[in-house]
Amino acid sequence: MQKEILSEIKELRTALTQVLGISNFPPDQQFLKEALNKAAKEFQKLNIERGQWVQ
Repeated sequence: MQKEILSEIKELRTALTQVLGISNFPPDQQFLKEALNKAAKEFQKLNIERGQWVQ
């Protein structure tokens, strides 16, 4: 059961890094404040360009 949960957490982490656009960062830097701020700025940029939030 624990192995299944850990596997699912890894899958979620992978999906989250892809959604945030930080999958190209080294694993130890993917969830640093700077990386998350960069992803947030990219989403804001897309929001301004499209006039709507990215679906």
